[in-house]
Amino acid sequence: MKGGVFVSGLAALVLVASVTSAAAQQADADRKELAEYRLTSEGLDRYSAVLRALVGELRKDPRFQEMAKVEAEIRRLDSKDDPTDEEVTRLDELEERLAQLEESTDLSMSDGSLADIEAQIRKNPAMAAAVKAGGFTPREYAKFTLTLFQASMAVGMQKAGLLKEMPKDIPPENVAFVQQHEQQLAKLQQEMEALAPSGRGR
Repeated sequence: MKGGVFVSGLAALVLVASVTSAAAQQADADRKELAEYRLTSEGLDRYSAVLRALVGELRKDPRFQEMAKVEAEIRRLDSKDDPTDEEVTRLDELEERLAQLEESTDLSMSDGSLADIEAQIRKNPAMAAAVKAGGFTPREYAKFTLTLFQASMAVGMQKAGLLKEMPKDIPPENVAFVQQHEQQLAKLQQEMEALAPSGRGR
């Protein structure tokens, strides 16, 4: 019996080690794939098209339409200097409803592997349609987004004096791309904030 318990415990340890090793290898594979990916002007044009298409898809979603109305009423009540008890209660109800809507319409990508993010995109009809409209495959869109985020974060931290040297796993070509396209990226962000169905620039 003791031997059986030992074998079972050993098997469990081997299984955990195998899963951990596979996860580490996947992470290494993702890092290598991202390090080899290069940002391009053509890719940025397609990325912009995806975001615009996504906004169009979201505008069709009743949840985002409701979100815009809820936020408008929240802003109206928030602007009052001396709200009534009924208005305070109503504001609490609206904040709760807004939180529910935001959770149900969350389009953020997880911190998982490229395969995980690719699967998330495929499962979300609005995102999948927008990515296809922009001429990306789900995996390439994931790579472009993550690569752009990494390079943009590095550039921002360097400008703020928080980073003396660029991380070795971020290609200098991608850093240079972000630096050269800062104005275009800023305009794209402003455009998305103006077009977003939600007043919070979702």
